[in-house]
Amino acid sequence: MVYPAHVVHVLIASPSDVAAERTALREAIWEFNDEHTPANKVVLLPRTWEKNSTPRLGAAPQDILDEQIVDSSDIAIGIFWTRIGQLLEGATPASVHELERFVAAGKPALLYFSNTPVIPGSIDNEQFEQVQKFKERAKSWGIYREYSGVEELVQHARRDLLSTVRDQLNLPQVTEPVATSQRARPVARVERRESQRFDSRGNPKVDRRTYLILENKGEGDARNVKLAWDHPAEDRNSIPLVHGAFDAPINSLVAGDMSNSRCRSCLACWIALNSGSNGRTTTAHTRRSRPL
Repeated sequence: MVYPAHVVHVLIASPSDVAAERTALREAIWEFNDEHTPANKVVLLPRTWEKNSTPRLGAAPQDILDEQIVDSSDIAIGIFWTRIGQLLEGATPASVHELERFVAAGKPALLYFSNTPVIPGSIDNEQFEQVQKFKERAKSWGIYREYSGVEELVQHARRDLLSTVRDQLNLPQVTEPVATSQRARPVARVERRESQRFDSRGNPKVDRRTYLILENKGEGDARNVKLAWDHPAEDRNSIPLVHGAFDAPINSLVAGDMSNSRCRSCLACWIALNSGSNGRTTTAHTRRSRPL
C-alpha cells in the first residue's frame, strides 16, 4: 500500500571501536520502520559517514561531512566505548563535534556509553581517558544511557527513537491524498418554478420561485466552495439573486447545516446546506407572489 510519510534522517556518530553497535543500530532502525511507520507515518533513514558521504576535495574533511550528512540530519545518536575518535583542529573529537553541532541547532541528540569490561593493554589509554572526560562532562550536558551489550543498546535506542519521534520532532500531520473517486464535484444550476395558492380572501395567486441549486455530484465532501454569478438585465420579471449568501466561500456542504440570508429586494430567501455527499443539494431561492 502506498501512503505519504515524513522522512527523518538519523545520524549515527561513533568511533571505530563500536562498529558492531553501528551495524546493529542500522538494522534496528529498519525494523523500527516496519513496526511503526504504518501508524506514525514516519520513516527513519540511518546515516553514517562511511555509507552516506561523497568524496570531495577543496575543504576540511569534517566541513564536508557537516555539509553532506550532519546538518541535514534530524536526529543524532552518539555511541562511545574505549575510543573518542579522530581529533579535529582544536583537539575536539569529530563525533563530539557532531553532537555539539546538533545541540547548538536545537535538534535532538541521544547519547550512549558502553560499560562492557575493558581488557588491560588492549586499548589506547589516551583515547579511553578522553572518553571518560567526555562522559563526566555529559553529566552536566544532559542525560545519557549506559549499555552492557549490543542487544541492550538496540532496546534502548528503539524505545528512545520512538519517544523522540512522537514528542520532540513536532512533525505536521500527514494528509492522505484524496482518491479520484472520492473527490467533490459541485455543479450550479438555476430552476424557476410556479405553484398556486389562495390568499386570505380566497383569491387565487401564483407563487413564482427562482432556485439557485448548488449540487455536489462527486463522492467526497465539498469544501470552501465559491460561486460566481452574472446577474441578468434588471426588469420587472427578473429577480435578484440572494444578497450576501454566496459572497464568501461555503465552508462545507455537510448535512444539517443551515444559514439564513436576505436578497437585494428584501424578498424572503434562504439557503439550506444539505449535504456534501453524492446526490444532495444546496439550494438558495427567492420568492414573490403575484395574482393570477
